Amino acid sequence: FSFPTYEAIKKQNHVLSDTFAVAANDLDVNVGIGGRAESAVGRAVSGNYYAALGVPAAVGRMILPGDDSETAPPVALLSYDFWTRRFSRDPGVVGRTVVLDSIPFTVVGVTPPEFFGLQAGSPAEITVPLSLYWRLFQMPEVAHEPRMWWMHIDGRLKPGVTEDQARAELAVLFHQLMTSAAGSKSTAALPEMQVQSA
Repeated sequence: FSFPTYEAIKKQNHVLSDTFAVAANDLDVNVGIGGRAESAVGRAVSGNYYAALGVPAAVGRMILPGDDSETAPPVALLSYDFWTRRFSRDPGVVGRTVVLDSIPFTVVGVTPPEFFGLQAGSPAEITVPLSLYWRLFQMPEVAHEPRMWWMHIDGRLKPGVTEDQARAELAVLFHQLMTSAAGSKSTAALPEMQVQSA
């Protein structure tokens, strides 16, 4: 989905208690820590991602909605494995600076060891707010481009709402958005959206 579609679905749907997003492609980032550089797998998520999933931090805090803004200071989460390997599980890592592709980020927390994301087999070592995804590519101007489809949208069903009901409403909303964007009747199919009962 595009960012404008995500924003519209999040604000206009009546079937999801939480609507959150993750960049469709992980990042291959260069990480600078204390003058030493290495590569790592990065991921970008919306500010409400961890709260919606009910995932607590192992150390420090998770990414919050206030972090997911282009004007907010850059923050990052470390995976438990990366924290163990690179920082020997030092709780003092919170507040330290890591440099991702020449941009300084402040470490705010560590994800729990049992959490690997929504897709099995693709753990991220460093997670950043969704608003910083294109900044790391040095292409911030495309982040809000309606024709740039670059994120997965996930949702948690409101109590009493079935998956079929959610899909029906979201399909109508999606087609309305596509019709408005194209200025004519849209025939686009609704991309896959994961929904879970609250």
